[in-house]
Amino acid sequence: MQKVGRPYLYALIAALVLILPVLLNGAAFFYEDSIGYVGKAVGPVRAAGLHLKAGDDWLAAAKHHDAAAAPAVATVATPAPQAAPMAPAAAPRVWIAGRSLVYSVATYLLYAAGGFTLVAFWQALMIAVPLALVWMRCLGLSGWSLIVGAAVLAVASSLPLFAGLVMPDYAAALIALIPAMLLAFGARLRSLDHVVLFALLAYAAMLHDSHVVVLAGMLALCAIVALLVRRQGGSAAWPWTTAFALLAAIFYLQAFALVARKTTGLPLMRLPHLTAHFAESPILSGYLARTCPGNGFLLCDYRNRLPVVWTDFLFGQHFYGGMDYAGQRRLSDQQVPLLIAMAKDRPVAVATFLAGDALRQVVLFSYLDLDQARKLPFFAAMPAPQVARIEASAVVRHPGWLDAQDLLQRVVVWLSLPALALIAWRLRGDTHARGWLLLAGIVCAGVVLNGLACGLLAFPYDRFQARVIWLLPFLALSGAALIKRQSSATITPPGGPFDA
Repeated sequence: MQKVGRPYLYALIAALVLILPVLLNGAAFFYEDSIGYVGKAVGPVRAAGLHLKAGDDWLAAAKHHDAAAAPAVATVATPAPQAAPMAPAAAPRVWIAGRSLVYSVATYLLYAAGGFTLVAFWQALMIAVPLALVWMRCLGLSGWSLIVGAAVLAVASSLPLFAGLVMPDYAAALIALIPAMLLAFGARLRSLDHVVLFALLAYAAMLHDSHVVVLAGMLALCAIVALLVRRQGGSAAWPWTTAFALLAAIFYLQAFALVARKTTGLPLMRLPHLTAHFAESPILSGYLARTCPGNGFLLCDYRNRLPVVWTDFLFGQHFYGGMDYAGQRRLSDQQVPLLIAMAKDRPVAVATFLAGDALRQVVLFSYLDLDQARKLPFFAAMPAPQVARIEASAVVRHPGWLDAQDLLQRVVVWLSLPALALIAWRLRGDTHARGWLLLAGIVCAGVVLNGLACGLLAFPYDRFQARVIWLLPFLALSGAALIKRQSSATITPPGGPFDA
């Protein structure tokens, strides 16, 4: 019988393998929002009584980044009669919904303890633990074959980049993987495994609002599958762990909103992603042209500036990013009513547009937008030593390296699809492999669900799907290893939810 702690030991080794690209690069990977995630944790950490040496530079960087990228005071005067533009001195401090304080604090503390390499290792470990449990505990495969699989993923998938990216993106894959594990192999997992997976899943869901949406979808999917499996005479655990993780995340979001209101005196501000989604579409400009000025929407005053790229709508100086607090709040609050109004006005056009973008998001998974050389101007607000590390990193000095890696991972993903089909066909008659088949089916559905949710709630953007797409090569590797293992008569095949 496999020792309880053995998969966790191999997970540590796999995590080290997964961050080798970060070590070879000479620096972790960053995104524009990374500055805010790190710097905005300094205040809460100090309020808790922890004054760390690494705080001042990042706190200043976050303030500088906010002032440069999305000022809270208007450069565009809001023409709303009920709210006059606020003077810079009166600009309120607002917390943005969806930006996880949990992730900020955890990342800042890890950085203060061991730099961003420790952050990358922690993120890789959070991924490596469920991978090791799937590989070893659930499928009965060897630990060293797990290390080989991790090495393949480190070379030919998007996983190491997102493990080393100072953003909560890495956790999105856990939302698709862990509920599938719990359903397909819940009986084979030990009590410790269930506790660990619950903690990982709840934490992952707390890192972004979109994770909560996808987790709710995964819970519904797993409940339906469990019901169908039981009706067929199999044994499948009800997704209680997934449900409790979702409840924990919802509780955190509510607590975060209460803390934000108590601290600032204002409710959370939600970026108007739903409106930005239509900023380039004639649906929005056409609706405004037909119904303004009597519809009461703030965008009537800016309709002559449409269409515009969605990023410019959110962060540029001519729309949300350049408005005063009153305008930003009004535009944020009106995004759902505006979507409903457009849907009533042109239901077929809105439904077709959203469905098309949701489906398009599923197949967009390049990570070239994370090119560190192109993002150097955004990193200027960082502390000077960190900027110097990024400038000296391998991906900046050798820009073709990231392009080649991205091309490789996209080819591997597309090859994984027929590979998964062949593996499923090969294992279809093996009752001992039905656990893997169920796992693969639910994880693939989770990958699609992630794309649909992001395509609907935000905008088709490669990074959103690239963060989870590495699950397909992982499934292909585990399935191939399972087929290879079947040739050995000395290892008892692992059970699955359909086994008696």
